[in-house]
Amino acid sequence: MINGRLILFLCPVFVSLFVEGCHSGSYITEDLSKNSTLNIIDINICDEMPDMHKTGREIEWSMMWSLDPEAASGGTFDVNYVNYYSHGKPTTVHIPVEVGRGHTYKANVDTGFGGACLFTGDIVLKEKFSIIPRGTHGRRSLFQGICLIPSFRVGAFYTEDAPCYYAEQQWQKRFMGMPISKRSDILIGIDFLKCFKYVAFDGVHQRVQFSHSKSFRPSEPLHGGEWIALPMRLDHPESFNERILVDIPVVGQYLTVMFDSGGTEPGLRLHPNDWRTIFPYVGVRHYKTVTVNYWQWGRRRCKRAMLEPFEMAGMVMRDKEVDIYDRVSMMSLVYFHDTTVVIDFENSLLWIRKRS
Repeated sequence: MINGRLILFLCPVFVSLFVEGCHSGSYITEDLSKNSTLNIIDINICDEMPDMHKTGREIEWSMMWSLDPEAASGGTFDVNYVNYYSHGKPTTVHIPVEVGRGHTYKANVDTGFGGACLFTGDIVLKEKFSIIPRGTHGRRSLFQGICLIPSFRVGAFYTEDAPCYYAEQQWQKRFMGMPISKRSDILIGIDFLKCFKYVAFDGVHQRVQFSHSKSFRPSEPLHGGEWIALPMRLDHPESFNERILVDIPVVGQYLTVMFDSGGTEPGLRLHPNDWRTIFPYVGVRHYKTVTVNYWQWGRRRCKRAMLEPFEMAGMVMRDKEVDIYDRVSMMSLVYFHDTTVVIDFENSLLWIRKRS
């Protein structure tokens, strides 16, 4: 009887400890420059990476790519999403890629990353990539460097000996400060995506379409439906901080937002100035304060508003939330997970198919 009472008393205590002590977020990991199992390249004598700026952080993604003609018939090729939905909600777009010694990983197609490709340090260790450490980067003193990838394949596109970034940072779930699960990550960013005429995110069929030679034509039967075309431009071109800016109508007011395909819920984050612009034209059901995990900034608290139905990009948005936070305004694919979004690099447009 005493044991039973003790168990009844301890169970909620342990549950409370687990909930309070368990956190997911971005954590700094091992300094790879001090790992004796890796080949450390001296950047001052490095002649094997002519496409890399040797005085800065940026990589000029100008190496020659090869194309598998059988897998890229008709000027395009598709790659299916991996585990797009979690607990019934859309997550970030991940696709399979082959890396190094033929291993397959999930890669996040992330226009919030201006470079071509970035690996977490655990993949660098597993694949034994050669590295060039570059000190620290970012507000969180993130160690960062460049790694040489023997082979890298995305669908029908592949290359060899590609210089990419690595980050000594990783999403982890921790209990009482100790990691209980770790996530290997690869980011495919703007510098890679710019190799194509257009990149389409098809949320209905859960696939990414890459076009290496075919222009996007919304009038084609394959792309049937009504579309809205939004002006798009690249900000900070040819740099690590490159990003896609889009002019999008929200309740009749045009806002300039960053398009971040790697962004998560709620799908729209507004700078306070932009929030004040649309506030007179939207209905707010309620506010709450939330803690958001950002890759580059760590855990941050912000205000989140649940909105009444409102119009955005020519469509009515229902049961949507928006974060108000003192950073550049951003939209992700979350608002458009049930339709198609096309980054048209050739014509500097972002196309969104209207829901039927």
